[in-house]
Amino acid sequence: MRDYLMAACLALIAANPAIASCPASREDVTDGIYVGFDGYAMRYQLRRDGSMEEVETHFDGSSTFRFLTRGGVFVTDSWEMEHGRLLAVSHHRTSFAVPSADLPRLSAGLRWSSATQTRFADGSVSAETMTVDVAQPTQLRLGACSYETLPVQVTRTEGTAGESYVERMLYVPQLGIGIYLAGGGASETVRPAIPWTIGFEPPETEPEDDGGQGGGAALLPPAGGTAPAK
Repeated sequence: MRDYLMAACLALIAANPAIASCPASREDVTDGIYVGFDGYAMRYQLRRDGSMEEVETHFDGSSTFRFLTRGGVFVTDSWEMEHGRLLAVSHHRTSFAVPSADLPRLSAGLRWSSATQTRFADGSVSAETMTVDVAQPTQLRLGACSYETLPVQVTRTEGTAGESYVERMLYVPQLGIGIYLAGGGASETVRPAIPWTIGFEPPETEPEDDGGQGGGAALLPPAGGTAPAK
């Protein structure tokens, strides 16, 4: 009976490759996974030191960026890339008031603030206050794959004057990745980027037509909290 059930499961996966292609754990991310958007893709790869490498590649070849993050939303390093090489002059490194090992684990209802300092390649430094707000869980559907996510809002304020910069993203605890949706001034109306696909292979350059049942259908609004996009 057990052999029959195993054979039936394998047959089901073979008949529907989408079932087998859904990343299911952080271990899956160690070899790299892709999230596809309209016009670009993000590649996530978990590194041995616990940081996440994220590479944003635009299909039209206009730009490529590389980020190192902790905990899904805490960006420690960023670069622009050209022909596969990092542009040293574009490097930004951000440090927090606590060691990276002490950055909070994201959970529903969390509110956390920290002073941050970003050092640029030219030696200049920017000091900000970063506030992280995490809303209640909501479901994200990417093709045949479904995940529980936490909507996250990150607010950055430089000094006491000027407008805050607000970023919105979805954190996927099952995979340990943060999916960036939008960023802009607190008074701006910013259209969110909508993720469409997830998998172990780079996505097609255009999202497939799924009859309106794709990622966007599951993004808004989140359950009982901050909206993931303005």
